[in-house]
Amino acid sequence: MGFNDLVFPFHQATRWSERPAGPGVIKGTVLHHAVATNFAAVRATFQSPTATTSAHYGVWDVSVEQYVHDWHEAWANGSDWHNAHCVSIEHVNSTAAWPYPLAANTLVTGARLVAAIHRFYGCGRPEHGVNVWKHKEVADPKWATECPGAYFENNLKWYIGNAQHYYDTQDYDSDPPFKIFDWPGTGGSGDVWTGGSSGGNSSGGSLDMRYMVKTQAHGWLPEVLNLTDYAGWQDSPITDVAMSFWLGESSTGSMWYQVHLLGGGWLPPVTGYNTADHNNGYAGMGNGQPIDAIRAYINSPQGNRVVAYRVAPVGQGYYDWQRDDETTNGQDGYAGAFGVKIGKLQAHITAY
Repeated sequence: MGFNDLVFPFHQATRWSERPAGPGVIKGTVLHHAVATNFAAVRATFQSPTATTSAHYGVWDVSVEQYVHDWHEAWANGSDWHNAHCVSIEHVNSTAAWPYPLAANTLVTGARLVAAIHRFYGCGRPEHGVNVWKHKEVADPKWATECPGAYFENNLKWYIGNAQHYYDTQDYDSDPPFKIFDWPGTGGSGDVWTGGSSGGNSSGGSLDMRYMVKTQAHGWLPEVLNLTDYAGWQDSPITDVAMSFWLGESSTGSMWYQVHLLGGGWLPPVTGYNTADHNNGYAGMGNGQPIDAIRAYINSPQGNRVVAYRVAPVGQGYYDWQRDDETTNGQDGYAGAFGVKIGKLQAHITAY
């Protein structure tokens, strides 16, 4: 029982259909998040007499269970082709509410399962957009969805990188080579999966910047990776900031950052990345007081790298980029303007 033979505890779902006959019918996998926090809730949904959906597998922490046999179609993807030719995997969330975070263990176990399915059925090495898809990418517009959610998407390249590792090695008990982040303050460690000594990441060795903000109207918002988006929402004033970067497990770099309070002064620098750690996990008062400036600095393990960051005042466009805490070439040493509330933040690592 396990990844090598794809035999896991089975709990028959109410809804399924016959797959097309013939060899090679399974072509890949489709990734979902469960909007549930345990297996019991997933089973209750799929085994209900009035159920309208199902999936082949569920993943939670380090465990896997099955609801629809692989040789049957699950009612999962909102796409006739992907229902007929793919195996669908539900990932159990850490919290069943937006932004639907997932524990690091759950994402690593999911990557192992993807690799095992692709090996077992000859689907080929897992590649996003080739033989691995997000639910939202394949669903018919009438079944439009955001599944598997922003948090999963921010971790997708690491997830695929880990799946490729397990596909290549077939060593499903080994630690993952690519770091997966827990969602801080929602049941995980607030840190990272600590297994794996090979380091690196799936972006070819580049440094990646992760950051998130808390606003007056929304609380903590989803994590942003590099310049894939901005941190902030609906121009609600930002009150707290968390920032982190990584190259791999072998990384020896460090980072500090701090914020300036609207109508106040600079708070002490912090070095952590954990919204549950009110001393060193984020920069801000934690009481809803807006900030008007941010300052950050990295000691890069790659040498000549800096953190480039910029902010936009509430209701306005971005100020110029700031690099580390430099004060040359017209830079102020920080991003922002004293007395002006911040509504958006962007950050990434760049060459000096």
